[in-house]
Amino acid sequence: MRIDFNQHDFVNDFHDSHPFVYEYDWPHKDAPDLANYVWKHIVASGTKAKRTERGVDHGVWVPFKIMFPPEKPLDIPVVQISTFHGYDLQSQINLGKILEPLR
Repeated sequence: MRIDFNQHDFVNDFHDSHPFVYEYDWPHKDAPDLANYVWKHIVASGTKAKRTERGVDHGVWVPFKIMFPPEKPLDIPVVQISTFHGYDLQSQINLGKILEPLR
């Protein structure tokens, strides 16, 4: 599991796309203190998690770019939390339960 933050950076980690896709931008606010708080909360639950400084993944910025275009920017910080790799549904449900108190 990874918790990412980095102001105005985003990751184009998809491949075989048209070159113009790599020129997209989606400005957003970061929240390193919030990311650290969430990371500590997850680790305190006994879950192994790694905190990284990396831009938001295209799984976040692509839909957010559509939902929050430049004329209607998102005015809250973005902290990305990756889910567990694989098909273990119970792990994903448990992650949701761990995060629920932070709502």
